[in-house]
Amino acid sequence: KPEPHISLAELYIEDDRLDEAEEHLLQAKALATEPSQVAHIEMHLGEIAMEREQYEEALSHYQHVAELEPDHPDTWVDLAKAYEELDDPEEAEANYRHAIELQPDYEALYYDLSKMFTKYNQPEKAIEAIEEGLSANPDSAVLCIFLATMYLDSGDYRQAEVFLNKAARLDPDAPYVQMFRSVLNMAKFVPASSSSTPRKLSRSKKKKRR
Repeated sequence: KPEPHISLAELYIEDDRLDEAEEHLLQAKALATEPSQVAHIEMHLGEIAMEREQYEEALSHYQHVAELEPDHPDTWVDLAKAYEELDDPEEAEANYRHAIELQPDYEALYYDLSKMFTKYNQPEKAIEAIEEGLSANPDSAVLCIFLATMYLDSGDYRQAEVFLNKAARLDPDAPYVQMFRSVLNMAKFVPASSSSTPRKLSRSKKKKRR
């Protein structure tokens, strides 16, 4: 059975003993008979390749997982992250969006997509990604705080406070709400640097859900 080898490989991955993990995964792959087992093994082989910065190899493993388990959002997130490392933002975005189509209530997907846009210096799209998440999940305090954080980073304290207050109404006892309120209050009293003034971001129009 492949399961003991997979379990050992997972322990070795946690200890950053990638060569030993890979050896057990390859043994597990030779014993695997079910597509779900192969997908699990390929996912971990992709994880190892990512740790080694072998992004083409990681992409190949993740593509195999997508063929075997196309209905799992995390499969497409793994693909998106591999494309990001290969400096292919268009393919990365397409895979993030496919994951979102599969599970629109998965809040972290919008954050990951937004983070990618930020990485490629597309702040307007970064905000739009979180707004899309809020459109699909209007009761998400977490997404409100994500959006408030982005406005804070841009220097737009007014909009940051708007979404902080919305998050507070949705989940008043959440520790992250109180923490962000403290951060925002401190930021208001920090003088802006004379060398750089944060650029305020215009609010993007909400897109209709398909």
